[in-house]
Amino acid sequence: MVQYASQLCPSPWRVPTKEDHCQLVNGSTSKCSVLSGTFDGVDGWAYSGGVYAGSLYNYGSYGHYWSSTAMNNTHAYFLQVGDNGAYQAITDDMDDGFTLRCVQDAL
Repeated sequence: MVQYASQLCPSPWRVPTKEDHCQLVNGSTSKCSVLSGTFDGVDGWAYSGGVYAGSLYNYGSYGHYWSSTAMNNTHAYFLQVGDNGAYQAITDDMDDGFTLRCVQDAL
């Protein structure tokens, strides 16, 4: 997934880094492990769940959003949002199917 990150979003959009996720939620990149804020579909963070081993899981309970930041060759960071907040320092197998939310740099 990470190797194709530049091709996944239409120009001038891009796949966010793990630091972008921190900035989007906290307004800062300095506190990146546990984030705070309001997370629900109304505010743009849908609880879309994910696909693991071919099955949908956590739909309606959590949203999982990929970043373009790889941990290694098989795992990448993603943002998990739910009623209790958001957690960034999570990695998962890049074969899993999570939501992708593109971002645009300030013009």
